[in-house]
Amino acid sequence: MKSVTINSVAEYVALVCEENKAIKESGEKGLSLLFRGQACCDNDLIPSIGRKTQAGKALIEEERNMIEMAKYKLPTVFSRDLTPIELLALLQHHGIPTRLLDVSENALVGLYFACHDDKMSVGKDAEVIVFKSNDSDVANYPRVNAICESYKNTDNAGEDTAGKEDDDIIFVYAPSYSLRQNIQRGRYILFKDSLEEGKRRIKPIPKDHKSIVLRIKVPDSAKKQIRKDLRLLGVSKELLFLDNSDMVCKEIAERFSER
Repeated sequence: MKSVTINSVAEYVALVCEENKAIKESGEKGLSLLFRGQACCDNDLIPSIGRKTQAGKALIEEERNMIEMAKYKLPTVFSRDLTPIELLALLQHHGIPTRLLDVSENALVGLYFACHDDKMSVGKDAEVIVFKSNDSDVANYPRVNAICESYKNTDNAGEDTAGKEDDDIIFVYAPSYSLRQNIQRGRYILFKDSLEEGKRRIKPIPKDHKSIVLRIKVPDSAKKQIRKDLRLLGVSKELLFLDNSDMVCKEIAERFSER
């Protein structure tokens, strides 16, 4: 796994194209690259449900309550005929913490999310994590469904999903019903449970994992210019959140304020 620092969109594109060429020439069939932009390079690779609340409580302990409450409050949105992975993807889209971690098939989308203007990451270096995924192994749906529905088995914490001791990353597709998901070329990493003292927990992916082929660091000093160049190339908040009128209007206001 290589770690490289870039200071421009041009450097980034050249690096990604070089890596893509290398995996295509490796002889292994079905490989493709996926991208995860993180506004701070110190952030763990962990989904929102694996993090802790402000009170220090493991959020996964509330997974079932949050999902069932969303289904109760919005039955027409989170309907019973959704498959388990569809339900999690839709919950994720609407802001409910889930065991899904967003990645993208689009390299520039990954770079945008690394460099986007995040108040929590001001003054901090960003990074893009580049994964290699084998597209022939993304649809083990019996296992995927069992992991997605593990929140129902709180009496047998982690029993169904923590029993298999492997460190494979589970890349999944989910049907997209939103314009945003289609534009962002979204995919997901699905996290299974691990057990700690009899309690369900979610562990982060180590950044030296065998499925990570590149860590691309973006210095804080380069992020502003990269955002401008990405906008020139058509990758902006206005495009990526086209179905969110508040986001589009905010982008318009920011653009004129910079003049």
